[in-house]
Amino acid sequence: SSNNDGICNNPRPVSPSKLQRKYNAATLTNVTGDDLAREVRQILVGQRHAAVKATQAATEGNMMTTILEPPIEEYTDSYGASSNGSDVAKIKEQKIDKVASHPSAAPKLPAKLTEGGSYFCGIEDAAKASRQRELRMVRLSQLENETDTDEALQNNADANEPPQIRKKLRWHALVDSGMGRLGFKTEMDEQFGNLKQDPQRADLADGLSDGSISSGPSDQSGIRDTVAIIKELYDAEVHEGAPIEFYGMCTHMAEANSTSTYTNDQMERFRSLLHRVRSAGIAVPSISTDNSAALLTQSLTHFDPNAILAHDTRGYVRCGGAIYGQRPAFPQLRAVSTLSATVKHVAIIKKGESVGYDRAYVAPLDVRIATLTVGFADGYPRELGNGVGKVSIRGNTFPVAGNVCMDMLMVDLGWADDTVGVGSGVAVGDNAVLWGPEDTNVEECGDGLVPLAELAAWLKTTQSALTCGLDKLRVQRQLVVDFSEVMCAYPSFMKFELRI
Repeated sequence: SSNNDGICNNPRPVSPSKLQRKYNAATLTNVTGDDLAREVRQILVGQRHAAVKATQAATEGNMMTTILEPPIEEYTDSYGASSNGSDVAKIKEQKIDKVASHPSAAPKLPAKLTEGGSYFCGIEDAAKASRQRELRMVRLSQLENETDTDEALQNNADANEPPQIRKKLRWHALVDSGMGRLGFKTEMDEQFGNLKQDPQRADLADGLSDGSISSGPSDQSGIRDTVAIIKELYDAEVHEGAPIEFYGMCTHMAEANSTSTYTNDQMERFRSLLHRVRSAGIAVPSISTDNSAALLTQSLTHFDPNAILAHDTRGYVRCGGAIYGQRPAFPQLRAVSTLSATVKHVAIIKKGESVGYDRAYVAPLDVRIATLTVGFADGYPRELGNGVGKVSIRGNTFPVAGNVCMDMLMVDLGWADDTVGVGSGVAVGDNAVLWGPEDTNVEECGDGLVPLAELAAWLKTTQSALTCGLDKLRVQRQLVVDFSEVMCAYPSFMKFELRI
């Protein structure tokens, strides 16, 4: 269930204008207002000329029909209705006019423009309209010279459809430089190294040469060199017009930390393959090698832009968990994800009464119990039940009472007779934070009263494993950005709130 509670005790409202910013799809900085006005006038004048042309074409078509078609006293159409000869000319005229006024033959203009007002849709729309007008005039010209029967007119109407634009599939060459998960091999001998370890195919591996692999698929093994595969796809795009687009090469670091030298080994393999790819005449538009750990580990010197980037290559990094502050090895990061739920029910449990499945919690005295709208079906770990996990309500933490249920969990608010403690004031509808910061001001709030890093450490897992385990349908995702207070100190600060 969802709620409209804030994410902290004193939530700061964020105006929609701060959350939703609109940008123009495309602009031209060298175009003045006079140029745009002139273009609009040309569109209007062109439309007027096109309308005159369409009228002339319809009139001439009517005349040609009257001359070429023999007089017909009466005919019966496919529906059994009768008509005289004069109606035939009208039908011809209507068909010609239908082709001339086909929706795809003329640009679709906004209502304001058709009513006489001034309305400009942008340079891109103007270019499309100009191209459509050009095609329309060509087809009208062809129609004027057409003297065939109804079938010819119908063919012209079908031909008036705009051409289909082919979409291209952008692809990257993922390189397995040492992750052992997915990707192209970096060296040719790696691609058939397993053959040498197989006694039944060892003789086949010994017979393979570098030339047989790099030139194409082997007749015996079917193994091909990485460069040969990329080259084939690249040539299909550049020379054969295949609807694909080679966008670059990437790899993934397996052990990017300050004490390991494995990252340097991976980068050396990647650079070797990159050199062979470029030597084959393949332009590499972009390269991506670093994940969050490789980017933030300052002692690593694996990325040499002079050796990797060229005049035709752009480099970028792929930040994953670091965006959400989920890398405890880097203290400069701040947690930005908060999981919260709502207090659904508050009740007094007498001494000796139990709470939850298996009666795992038995009240040692009269206590106040709050029930929250979150359970292990939402992704909250069941291992955090029975006092292991804690929940923050009204600025204080309370232990989880009993086992975590599928859709709910219970929290021990303290002694029932307590009238001054924070637990005594907890009421239905209160916001409960299960982990993460409770305010966008990270200087005051830090990682929150229930840090996600501590829960992950106790469960012997990662923070990403906990956040990725949250159900996508049951748990509502909400992005909260407060530019007014954090933009100066944290230019890229965002809070990704997970609410139930």
